[in-house]
Formats: sequence, C-alpha cells, structure tokens
Amino acid sequence: MEITRHYFCLSIFFFHSLMLCLTINAHTNITTDKHALLSLKSKISFDPHSILADNWSVNSITPCNWIGVTCNSRHNRVSALNLFNMGLVGELTPDLGNLSFLVSLNLSQNNFHNSFPRELSQLRRLKILQCSFNDFSGNIPSWFGLLQNLRFLYLGNNNISGFLPTSLFNLSKLEVLHLGVNSLEGSIPREIGNLFQLKLLNLSDNHFSGSFPLDILNLSKLENLSLSVNSLFGELPLDLGNHLPKLQIFVMRSNKFSGEIPSSLSKCSLLQTLSLPFNNFSGHVPREFGNLTKLEKLFLRSNQLTGHMPKELGNLTMLQTLHIQSNNIGGHIPKELGNLTMLQYLNIGYNNFGGVIPKELGKLHMLEKVYLHFANLSGSIPKEVFNISSLKIISCGFNNLVDTLPSSMGHALLNLEKLYLHENRLFGVIPDSISNCSKLTLLDLGKNHFSGTFPASFGNLGLLKDLFINGNMITNDVASPELSIIHSLVNCNYLERVHLDGNPLDAILPSSIGNLSSSLQVLTVSGCGLKGIIPNQLENLSSLVTLTLDSNNLVRFIPPMLGRVSKLQGLYLSNNKLNGPIPDSLCELHYLYELFLSNNQLSGNVLKCFGNSTSLGKIYLDSNRLTSRMPLSLCYLKDLLELDLSSNFLDGFIPNGIEGLKSLSLLNMSHNQFSGNIPVTIGQLQNLISLSLERNKL
Repeated sequence: MEITRHYFCLSIFFFHSLMLCLTINAHTNITTDKHALLSLKSKISFDPHSILADNWSVNSITPCNWIGVTCNSRHNRVSALNLFNMGLVGELTPDLGNLSFLVSLNLSQNNFHNSFPRELSQLRRLKILQCSFNDFSGNIPSWFGLLQNLRFLYLGNNNISGFLPTSLFNLSKLEVLHLGVNSLEGSIPREIGNLFQLKLLNLSDNHFSGSFPLDILNLSKLENLSLSVNSLFGELPLDLGNHLPKLQIFVMRSNKFSGEIPSSLSKCSLLQTLSLPFNNFSGHVPREFGNLTKLEKLFLRSNQLTGHMPKELGNLTMLQTLHIQSNNIGGHIPKELGNLTMLQYLNIGYNNFGGVIPKELGKLHMLEKVYLHFANLSGSIPKEVFNISSLKIISCGFNNLVDTLPSSMGHALLNLEKLYLHENRLFGVIPDSISNCSKLTLLDLGKNHFSGTFPASFGNLGLLKDLFINGNMITNDVASPELSIIHSLVNCNYLERVHLDGNPLDAILPSSIGNLSSSLQVLTVSGCGLKGIIPNQLENLSSLVTLTLDSNNLVRFIPPMLGRVSKLQGLYLSNNKLNGPIPDSLCELHYLYELFLSNNQLSGNVLKCFGNSTSLGKIYLDSNRLTSRMPLSLCYLKDLLELDLSSNFLDGFIPNGIEGLKSLSLLNMSHNQFSGNIPVTIGQLQNLISLSLERNKL
C-alpha cells in the first residue's frame, strides 16, 4: 500500500514537471513569434492607418489577437500573417524567419521595398507567399527552392529583375506562380516543365525572350497561362491544345509570335479567354474555334490574319467579346454572328470585309460596343442595329455607307454615349430623334452629305462633349441671320470640341457664342461663309485652345479681346477680309504656338512684342498690307519653325541677327521691299528647308 502511494506521488510530480516544461516551452516559442513581429513593426517607416502602431503592442502577452495575425490552436504559434492593402511602407526583417509555424504570409498591396531576407528560407511550413503590388527589388533568391511546401507564390507587380533561378522549379507542390509585371529577363528555363501541379503561370509584362518554352506542354493541369508583353518569338507548337486539356485562360498578347494560330487550341474545351493580339500571326482564323463553346473572350487584333471570318464563330453562344480589329480579313461579315446573344463587345474594324452590315446583328440585344470602322463596308446601317437599347458605342466611320439615317434612330438608343459615322456617304437630314440619346458625349457625323438645318433639339444633349458635323451641307436656319446652331449649343454645358467646318452656313457669329461651355477647348468654323465681325464675347471662352475661323468673309478688326483667351495655342483667321492693325494684345497669349493671319487686309506694323512670345512655332502674316521693317525682336524666337511675311509692303534691311532663329525650317520674305545685302548670317540657319527672298530690292 505504501509503495503504491509512493509511485502515485511520483507520477503526480513528473506530470506537473512535464506540464511546467511544456508551458515554459510554449511561452518561449510564442514570445519568439512576438519578437519577430515587433521586429517587423520596427522596420515599418509609414503606417498610414496606424494599424500596427495602435494594435501591435510590446505589452501584449501574446500576438495572437493582433490585427492580421492568426495562431493555430494546436501549437499556439503564429500560422498566418495577413497585412494585405494596409498602405505600409518599409522592409522585411530577417526575424520573420523565426516564425517557424508560418503557413501563409500575405503582404500584397503595400510598399515594401528592398529584397527578401535569406532567413525566410527557414519557413519550411510555408504554403502561401503573397507579395504582389509592392516595391521589392533585386533577383528572385535561389533559396526559394528550399520552401518545399510552397503552393502559391505571388510576386507580381514589383521591381524584381534578373533571371529565373532553376531552383525555383524544384517546388514540386507549386500550383500558382505569378511573376507578372516585373523586369525579369532571359529565356524561360526548360525546367519549368517540372512543376507538374501548376495551375496558374503568369510571366507577363517582363523582358523574357526566346521561343515558346515547349516544356510547358508537360503541365497538363495548367488552367491559366499568360506570357503577355514580352519579346517571345517564333511559332506556337501546332499540337499545343493536345497537351493542355484543362486550359481556361490563354494570353499571349504583345509578343513577336508568328506563323499560324494552332487549330489544336479548339481541343481545350474549357477555354474561356483566348488572347493573341499584337503579334505577327498569319493565316486564317481557325474555323475549329467554333467548337470552343465555353469561350467568353476572343482577342486576335493587330496581327496579319487573312481569309474570311469563319461562320462557325456563330456557335460561340457564351462569347461576350470578339475583337479582331486591324488584320487583313476579307469576305463578308457572317450573318451567323447574330447567334452570339451574349455578345457585349464587337470590334472587327480595320479589315477588308466589303459587303453590307448584316441585319442579323440587330439580334445582339446585349451588345454595348460595336466597332466597324475602316472595314470597307457599303450599303446602309440596318435599322435593326438602332433598336439595340444596350448600345453605348456605335463606330462605323471611314466606310462607304450610304442611305439616310432612320428618323426614329434615337428612340431606342437611350444608353448611347458615342456615335461615330465619320467619312461615309450618308445623306439626308440629321434625325431630330438623336436628341433623345441623353447620355451622348460624342457625336461624329463629319465628312458625309448631310443637309438641312442642325436640329435645335440637340441643345438637350446635356452631356455632349464632342460634336463633329464638319464637311457636310448643313445650312443655317433661314429665319435667322445669326448662326442658329450656336443658340442651340449654349445649353450643352460640357462641350469641349465643336467642328463645323466646310458647311455652307452663310451666317453671322452671334454674341451668344460667349455663352458656350466654359469647358470649350476647340472651335472650328472655317470655310462656312461666315459674315460680319468676330464677336468680342469670344473672350468668355476661357478654356479655348484652338480657334479656327479661316476662309470666311469676316470683316473689320481682330478684336483685342482675343488677347484675354489666355490658354489659346492656335489662332487661325487667314483668308478673310479683316483689316486694321494686328492688336498688341495677341502678345499676351503666352501659350500661342500657331498664328495664321494670311490673306487679309491687315495694315500697320509687324509687332515688336512678338519677340517676347517665346512659345510661337509658326507665324503666317503673308498677303496683307503690313508696312514696317522686320523687327529685330523676331530673331529672338529660337524655337520658331516657320515664318511667312511675304506679299506685304515691308522694307528696310533683313536683320543681321536672323541667325537667332535657330530652329527655322521655312522663311518666306518674298514680294516685299526689303533692301540692302542678304545677311551672311542667314547661312547659320542649319534647319532651313525652304527660303524665298524673291521680288525685293536686295
């Protein structure tokens, strides 16, 4: 009995001793983790939200309750550290290598810099390392190959450079390797084929060169492959699709790949995104792509593809984006595209289709953007297209489209934001119903054959920024001698650009022109038969950068008020009947680059103050009645490119300081009364291409 009691007491003693040792050991280990995290905190130079500053306290017994810290319940050790998107600035501490139970480390979307400490190689339990969107630099350390449990490695969007270490491909459990948007270089090592578990490989936006790495074909579990924006070249393997049965995303944008697009990609039955733009692929679009029934996005723009667009693409009923702009594809637009009822974005411009726009496109009731410009299309735009209420952008410019626009075209297009019909052969009146498109920001009907008057209701387009009706046969409202279109547009408070050139408007610029949008930057009304004077109210257009009123019948003076349009860079008043002196106030336009006053009846002097307008690049004062000497101050314009003073009554000597016009490429002083010698210094104008001094008294 006594012996039994003795053994019982001894057992109690050993049990308490063991528990005490385990407690001390556990306390020591979590203290180690705490010190490692506090060491990291000490390396943070900026904590904008004071997350670590207020929460990670040296007085805490355990870090397990700190923000971003997770401890496992079994060992009471830090198992995960998540500092995602906290705006932290700093660098990593070697002490992080003491977090020996760490499984997940997420530092993404901060501003950590410098390189990775070698001590991180001690994190042998680490499965997830996410450090994307930081400022890490240096090479990818070779010791990454020691992290044998790593499954997810995200280092994208940093400043990492150098070559890929082959040790990286010893990580046999790796499922995600994301190194995109860095400065990595060299060829892609063939050892990449050892990552048999890999599902995502992103090496895009680097400086890799060489041919497509054939060893990638060993990665049969690959779902997402992106090698975009590198300098890879050569042909893709024709049997590519036979080896990657689980591929869902295949992105090779902006490389130098050539040859045919492998039709074997059609065997990747799970493919959702196929992106091969900005390469040198040739041949046809494989008709086998019609088998990719899960495909949602197809990008083939800016290659050298030829042949016809396969009608089999009409089988891709899940397709949302079809983008084959800028190739040499011909034939007709297949009517089968009308089957793509999920399509939201259609861009097939800059090709050589010919033929007409199929009315079946009107079935695409989810379509938001359609680009058919520069596609050699003829005929009319099917009225069915104008019934797609989801449309935001219609671009059919630079074709041979004819016919009138439907009078009701604006009734359904309530979401339309941009309408490009530039440079076709459309005729008839501009439909008044376009004024129902209340979200319209851009309307381009330029260089067609539209006639009639500009609809007054367009003043209801409250969001309109850009208006192009130049190069048509639009006339002014006969009931008003003033330009009626201006009265309509004063209600468009966001206007930035208005192009009315080349229409027989034959009207007077109204004073209400000063009530146009304060955002207006460009106003061009050249060759429109404008009469009367230039209104002083133009001074109210404080954002105006370009004012073009040339080739009209404007009379009287150039208003001095134009000198108050302080942002003006281009002033074009040539080919009018303006008289009087050039106002001194033009010298106050400190951003003025081009001044065109040719072929008027201006008199007086060439302004000496032009010599202070150092922004001037082109001055055309030819074919006027100017009577003065050439001011020496003009020779101070060292950046002036073109100077035309011809066909005036200028006299005196050509200044010897003319060599100051160091950038001059054109100098025309002909048909004046200059006398004396031609200055030898003119030979120092090394950029001069055109020089005319004829019909003077030199």
